[in-house]
Amino acid sequence: TQSTWHRIVTQVVISSGVALGRAVSKAFREEMTETKAAWNNMKRASASNSHSDAAESAESQATSVQHGITVVESLQILNIESAGNLSRDEIEQRFQYLHDVNDRTKGGSRYLQAKVSNARIRLLEELDSKESKLE
Repeated sequence: TQSTWHRIVTQVVISSGVALGRAVSKAFREEMTETKAAWNNMKRASASNSHSDAAESAESQATSVQHGITVVESLQILNIESAGNLSRDEIEQRFQYLHDVNDRTKGGSRYLQAKVSNARIRLLEELDSKESKLE
């Protein structure tokens, strides 16, 4: 009888392991499919977005990868119409308003504050890059 219990427990453990492995594998495949679709959608949106001034330069793309946020996304987060006439004042003004609105003490979100901060940093770096090229 003891060997019967060992056999039953072993079968339950193995069956559970197989089921768990299949579930993890399926979840991973679905996540990869969704990630590829999101990446393709982002590429298409970036290519057709009216905010992009043709295509981002290689330097700008490298900075986007480094910071995890593009100029286009930063413009959208801060609700700025065009990168063509960016000014530090406008960036700072939009940042301050959105940062204050999303303050935790006012029921806001730290996540949104972080997104707003990252957008500000990215646009200021883009502005610095453009200004240094003009000099």
